[in-house]
Amino acid sequence: MYFGSDYHPEHWVYPYAGTAQEPETRWKRDAELMVAANMNVVRMGEFAWGLYEREEGKYDFDWMRRAMDVMAEAGIKVVLGTPTAAPPIWLSQKYPEILPLDDRGLPRREGTRRAYCMNSNVYWDCCKRLVTALAQALGRHPALLAWQIDNGLGGHHTESSFNEETRRDWQAWLKAKYETVERLNEQMGSRFWGQIVTDFAQVPMPMLAPTVHNPALVLDWMRFSSDTCVAYVKMQADLLHELTPGVPVTTNLRALSRHYDHFDMAEVLDFVSLDSYATIKPKPAENAIELDIMRSLRKAGVRTPGGDEGFWVIEAKAGHVNWQDVNSLLRPGVVRLFAYQLLSRGATGVLYFFWRSPRIGSEKFYGGV
Repeated sequence: MYFGSDYHPEHWVYPYAGTAQEPETRWKRDAELMVAANMNVVRMGEFAWGLYEREEGKYDFDWMRRAMDVMAEAGIKVVLGTPTAAPPIWLSQKYPEILPLDDRGLPRREGTRRAYCMNSNVYWDCCKRLVTALAQALGRHPALLAWQIDNGLGGHHTESSFNEETRRDWQAWLKAKYETVERLNEQMGSRFWGQIVTDFAQVPMPMLAPTVHNPALVLDWMRFSSDTCVAYVKMQADLLHELTPGVPVTTNLRALSRHYDHFDMAEVLDFVSLDSYATIKPKPAENAIELDIMRSLRKAGVRTPGGDEGFWVIEAKAGHVNWQDVNSLLRPGVVRLFAYQLLSRGATGVLYFFWRSPRIGSEKFYGGV
């Protein structure tokens, strides 16, 4: 069984750790502590794009290679993330067309994670170049166990955007499904309120309007957005399979979210994994049903990196978080209780988020191991 945590080596260098003379010394000490805690795997690099590529086309993977070397020396394996969930600021400013537009047509600005449109050709090209360079640089490292594609796909309501490239793909998707506008009008019930169309180019995206959109149109929009998410992950998975054959790929799913169809997503992954931020709540069955859904997604005969046919919890709650409605401290023994629940429901790999609470950034109030 694999047991470990998320680890961001870029957070634990001087001046946040180490010394000016030896800025990376904290990494070795952390690896020693992980071994003492019986951990044998870490996930790293899922938000490191801005450090890998500070300028367009100029890559620096040496620091991550050194971090992976430290883990390898300690006998710890690495799940390496493709950091496409957090494009660097220079990328968004150079190519502002990659920024997602909300349902009012306003851009959701750079400076955080998930600031991209998954229908952007420019963003796809940038992702392909980065993932290719990353796989070529680190794909043969002896510590590499698996890839995680992107992170928190669809989070913060980013499963869809309302850019012109999205409109293009949306109308092409509708044409492929309905073939004729007559069939679209009939099956969508477009005659209600007289909203018939005579060309696929007339079909709107469900943007902000005086009242609610046709529910049939909204349902198709959700299906289209799901297909967009799956295609985006498949693009990266295909690249990684080509460049690093034999290294399995996954992404962190959220079973109770409706950002995309989890069964479709599972088809393009080598094994399934999820985030489980369990909490003591009035409906405790919600914690269990997330895990039961994951168990139903796993593929018969397809094995996790541990060699079994289970699933992984690639982000488990190690303490309080910064986004739940009530971010209460966990009482002694509760993390262990949740771990037992994960295992009893079929999880065969568990990684906590974080290893240590960060000293910087938007998640510095997260709890850590």
